[in-house]
Amino acid sequence: MKVKTKIYKSEDLDLAIDLIEKFKKKNNIDFRLTINIDHDDENSGYYHGSSQLYVNPKNCDNDISLGHPNDHSIPSVIIHEFCHFVDDKYKIYDAYKKYIRKNKHLYITPYSETNIVEEVAENICTFLLNPFLYKYIDEKRYLWFTTYFKSPIHCTEKQFIRTYKKWTPELKKSCWTDYGVKTDGKTITYKKRNDMGKFKILRKKRK
Repeated sequence: MKVKTKIYKSEDLDLAIDLIEKFKKKNNIDFRLTINIDHDDENSGYYHGSSQLYVNPKNCDNDISLGHPNDHSIPSVIIHEFCHFVDDKYKIYDAYKKYIRKNKHLYITPYSETNIVEEVAENICTFLLNPFLYKYIDEKRYLWFTTYFKSPIHCTEKQFIRTYKKWTPELKKSCWTDYGVKTDGKTITYKKRNDMGKFKILRKKRK
């Protein structure tokens, strides 16, 4: 895969490009993709539908907490838009609609409640960036996604801890409040399922 950009290679951009390259290698797939930096668009990012991703850095967060479902940094926004590309590439949307006829929706972030297209993208995004957390949240759905593609990130406790350490204090707190997981850097603590609070809302059915 060749990723072309219209911006100098910053660390933020390199993080996203590296993950996309690893996805390609992990899944033995090749494709062309262009990442465009668009400072004028009102959104933080969007997918054009023809292998074109757009991101507006002005509408992204400066702090990077890659792997947290609610991170809104430049690399996370790029990967979110890439997940729309993955959705198209693997034809996930129609299959996911069939899946949720027998299973509940998973609104893993507030934005995922926008529509099914965004629900799919947000779920794929967490699956790719933090498979350990995603598997804990919904193992059945995690295994369903693995029938289509694999995450370039190791699905291990050690990797989760490494990822978690880089998050902002606010998103570390959110991981415990919203998803029932936290770590002190050595061991992982889980909330009891009936203590998950907001997590129950994430799994509600769409009205």
